[in-house]
Amino acid sequence: MLNFVKWLRSGLLLALTLSWLCLHTGCGTARPVTGTPEGAPNKSNMVVSPDIISTGDHIAINFSDIPNPFNHEVRVLQDGKISLPLIKEKVVAAGKTAGKLQEDIHSLYVPKLYRRLTVTVKIDSRFYAVSGQVRAPGLLPYAGDMTVLRAIAAASDFTDFADKRNVVLTRANGEQFTVDCIRAQRDTNLDIPVYPGDQIMVPRRLF
Repeated sequence: MLNFVKWLRSGLLLALTLSWLCLHTGCGTARPVTGTPEGAPNKSNMVVSPDIISTGDHIAINFSDIPNPFNHEVRVLQDGKISLPLIKEKVVAAGKTAGKLQEDIHSLYVPKLYRRLTVTVKIDSRFYAVSGQVRAPGLLPYAGDMTVLRAIAAASDFTDFADKRNVVLTRANGEQFTVDCIRAQRDTNLDIPVYPGDQIMVPRRLF
């Protein structure tokens, strides 16, 4: 009986020791990181050049040096393609420069449909929006290589009442991410890319 009591006491002491270690070291268990935008695209994959056509872009195509010159305005679809007058199949536009798309369009019309043709492609201005607790909210021109922190800086930075830990980025397709900008200032991997048509909303902190 005495041996059993000694064994029980030693077992309790061991359990208490292990509990104390778990409380102070986490027992090696990975702690969840809050505020990380899961599924956010890697910045190495972001479009860094405003000269590259992207899905959702609105482009204007001018057809000249033909008997009846005309303009054709079209938006790049989610599959990266556009439709063209008199051409049955859609043409890939995303990922190309305006100059490359001009060449591709020209080859579709000349010499099959026209003997001579000049094609001019222009990408409409791109914008993103910053609203809420920033000093200069509104639409801002997209110039490439943009991130959440850079976008907020372009809007004259946070106000004194901004909730910097819960900034909401909404993509043009409706996808949303919550960004902890305080952590993103220390870890650039959390400062996720901003694309044309995106909206950034900085909420007001509760206290």
